[in-house]
Amino acid sequence: MKSSDWFRDAVVYQLYLRSFYDSNGDGIGDLRGVIDKLEAITSLGVNTLWLSPFCASPNEDNGYDVSDYRSVAPELGTLADLEELLAKAHKKNLRVLMDFVVNHTSSQHPWFQDAKSSVNSRYRQWYYWSDGRPSDTHPHGGPPNNWDSYFGGSAWTQSEETGQWYLHHFLPSQPDLNWENPEVRQEMFSIARWWLEKGIDGFRLDAVHHLGKPLGLPDAPAHLKLKQFKNTRLTHAHLREFRKAVLEPWGAVAIGETGGTTPSTALLYTARQQELDAIFHFDQFFLPHPRAQDFLKNHERWYRKFSGQHAWDTAFFSNHDQGRHLSLWGDDRYLRRRSAQFFAAVLLTSWGTPFIYQGEELGLGNAGFKSPADFQDQASLRRYHEALEQGQDAELALAHLLMYGRDNARTPYSWSSAPQAGFTKGTAWLKPAYDYETINWERQQGDSDSVWEFYRKVIRLRQDNAALRHGKWVRWSHHPHIYAVQRGKGRNLVALVGNWSREFVTWNLPRSRGTQGNWVVLLSNYPASSSSVKAGKITLRPWEVYILTTV
Repeated sequence: MKSSDWFRDAVVYQLYLRSFYDSNGDGIGDLRGVIDKLEAITSLGVNTLWLSPFCASPNEDNGYDVSDYRSVAPELGTLADLEELLAKAHKKNLRVLMDFVVNHTSSQHPWFQDAKSSVNSRYRQWYYWSDGRPSDTHPHGGPPNNWDSYFGGSAWTQSEETGQWYLHHFLPSQPDLNWENPEVRQEMFSIARWWLEKGIDGFRLDAVHHLGKPLGLPDAPAHLKLKQFKNTRLTHAHLREFRKAVLEPWGAVAIGETGGTTPSTALLYTARQQELDAIFHFDQFFLPHPRAQDFLKNHERWYRKFSGQHAWDTAFFSNHDQGRHLSLWGDDRYLRRRSAQFFAAVLLTSWGTPFIYQGEELGLGNAGFKSPADFQDQASLRRYHEALEQGQDAELALAHLLMYGRDNARTPYSWSSAPQAGFTKGTAWLKPAYDYETINWERQQGDSDSVWEFYRKVIRLRQDNAALRHGKWVRWSHHPHIYAVQRGKGRNLVALVGNWSREFVTWNLPRSRGTQGNWVVLLSNYPASSSSVKAGKITLRPWEVYILTTV
């Protein structure tokens, strides 16, 4: 049996394919573009790639609505392109994760097209169908229960062909698969094996927290803001079967998207890798105040629960579904470089496997869009229009879209100051970020103080230092603005001390175990005046961060 423990030493780079690099001028990033830019990726120092969905899709949700699981979307390339990418990535010691959309398909998938045509279709039970129930607002029958869609409205849509309703936790064009049906499970297992045979090293499992639905499909509790069931007992049963049937024989990694988990419920997925190698939870995006102590307290809560249970975590600040963290938590106006470097140090010294989302290593913030017309993401636009229909203040609804809309993180990669950010020789499918002429990859090469170079240095530091990968994690600070932790493995101790604010902050640095209690500076994000820092009172400049050691 092969091992997937390599994942615990990984630094993962998430590629949003259609926005990374366009090799043929059609305005859409593609697999050939990734091949062309492999050298740029490897020079950063990462050792694992996560590719966003690349299977055939009508793209109502940018590939998270699959119409053929054993294919490559024509606009992204060919199967031969993917196989070439995998071969070249492996030659450079890069492992590759596939974004596997397991909870739902596209409504254009042949399975669903057949299923909706007749109640007697052989694929009818591959999805969830139900008669409507009488209601005052739906005299001819309304949705079967009160479940909500993430993207607004009911999670049920009535089919014209048979009059029954089908379930979709996301867009109506993304019907949920019925994982209680053993035929569905076996087919999804077969698809996963097919991709592993092609050379894929593992999976990010999309929306895996919705695989198992409660028996009888009852109403969700009325007190829930978003009326849904997540992380059910049946979900765990399906994933244990998936691990034994697919993951263990191949030594393949699986990281699940599991919104709504707590440290205790997350252990059901990850303890001793009985189901998944790790999960994505989203606590950091729902903290009451984005400041040092909220993040430290949250990280401590997860670490204490996971450590000792042979469970593992992920660390990430941005992805394709969120506004960029530099705009949400940092300073993308006045101290962009220093705050971006600060977050790089925090992320890459965290316990768990760090995930870097494309563009954050440049210090990219939100897109700078001005109106709904700049957005293409249907989910964000549906929520915006629903807010207006519900009577929300128009200015407030627009402000929320501009700050949190998902396209903020999906703009074409800023390669250079050339037209279209050097992403394409045509017209990009989505407007480039407003600041690409000054914030781009080309401009940061050779600049020893650039955000890109700082990421590269911290990645190298992590990979060279076992304390940062596997050492104990100890919270060091209760100061409202100081993010300070100690990582340790044996006598090898590393400390991170940073100022999460725009102010000058004074803090009492503990003595080290080294010579005269001083600390050796491994890395800092301001030009250092000394190679060591004395214990005692120190004053940190805005967003200043130190990585220190006793050795």
